[in-house]
Amino acid sequence: MLSKRCELYGESVFSSFRAYGGHVAGLDLHLERLRYAVSEYYLFRDLALSDFEAYFHAKDKIQELLCTAPDNYYRVTIYAGSSELSLQKEKFGLSELDIEIKCNKPSQEVQSLKLNTRDFHFKYLDTKIKAGSYFQNLQLKRQALNKGFSDSLLLDNGLICELSTSNVVVEKNGCFFAPKNENVFAGITLKLFEIFCKKNQVPFEFVSLPISEISEEDKVYALNSVQGVICIDKINELELVSQKSDFIQKFSQSLRKSDE
Repeated sequence: MLSKRCELYGESVFSSFRAYGGHVAGLDLHLERLRYAVSEYYLFRDLALSDFEAYFHAKDKIQELLCTAPDNYYRVTIYAGSSELSLQKEKFGLSELDIEIKCNKPSQEVQSLKLNTRDFHFKYLDTKIKAGSYFQNLQLKRQALNKGFSDSLLLDNGLICELSTSNVVVEKNGCFFAPKNENVFAGITLKLFEIFCKKNQVPFEFVSLPISEISEEDKVYALNSVQGVICIDKINELELVSQKSDFIQKFSQSLRKSDE
């Protein structure tokens, strides 16, 4: 029986990630995402990270689970446990919020993606809050799957935005580019890639990326915190290079903290 706001309205905030051998790339960034979302959505006041951790004990709980499930997929969700269903409720107190951490064995890793393009003019109210109601994203993905594609590449007036649950990075002649657009969610793996490029002095830039400027010589990747980096080998009828460059392989290894 549906009884909580999170169940009826999809009202929750979350972050998801993949663990490799007990290592989670960017774990502190995931926790900061949750702290920010709790502050901005539920409390309407700033919540210090130390206070966030003192109440939810999120990092301690994750570290404890990593000892028994070191190679799993994790989702950390914060929601209002209140049964008050009125949409007139202005804000919540910390005591009204609960945390749930789920971990499962990951599904088989995807090697490459085939995408169709889809015009989509949704504007994020806040690109740093990952909302639990993922219906629109799932609907877009399901529609793509129904047409024989892996996912949809979302466009805004011909400019590349993102996939339903992944950011996009384009590699051209050893330089890397990501879409600069208010329709792009601030993914943590994309942030880690930006940091990795800066550390290794490799050119990386946020720019407007027209779909018309993508050629068969380019390498295009999907990035997210669960599957890491996946090659995109086809966009509509355009076939692309379906092989990770050496630099992308190094970045993928850094996510796994591995020398493989």
